[in-house]
Amino acid sequence: MSIVLGLDPAGNFGYAFYDTQKPFSAIESDSLKLHGETVFDKIFQLRAELVPLLRELKPDFAGIESPFKFAPQFKRPPRRNMLTGVVEEQGEATSINPATISDCGQIAGAATALCLAWNIHCAQFQPRTWQAIIPKVIHSQFSGDGAPKKRAKAFCDAMRIASPNIDSRDAALIAIYTAGCQEFKMLQQRQRAA
Repeated sequence: MSIVLGLDPAGNFGYAFYDTQKPFSAIESDSLKLHGETVFDKIFQLRAELVPLLRELKPDFAGIESPFKFAPQFKRPPRRNMLTGVVEEQGEATSINPATISDCGQIAGAATALCLAWNIHCAQFQPRTWQAIIPKVIHSQFSGDGAPKKRAKAFCDAMRIASPNIDSRDAALIAIYTAGCQEFKMLQQRQRAA
């Protein structure tokens, strides 16, 4: 039996515990609401809430979503002017707030440090890697703004994974991806050989 932990350091800190001997529908997922004026307040709260979960469920490996290393640029979709009815031809260029990216990076680093402090092997994964587990049938149903979150919800619904919000659904997918990742398989081989 192996317990794999998936962590999604986002607006709400999503987590999911996946027992690899059970079906996906048995995944336990939820999120921690990290409040505070500073990122340090949020990290302190993360430590207070994540450590009891680590102590209770004792995961063997953790997969953590790697934070953005840059502020991605994207175009907003065209909008219709409500007064004139005219559709703008090009959306404005926009980006994720760099402060948000910095905070998520610090929270991901704190989560990694907490796992390592509890002797839990872990790895960080970019979203494009763990999102690849979503079948093409679901993937092709959604496009545009918010498509990755809709795909994650559709996948969790199809697998009957009870996840109360976006971040916990992402964490469930991260846990599933982590259970099949090379790093985890190598750890299992080393443990069997010992």
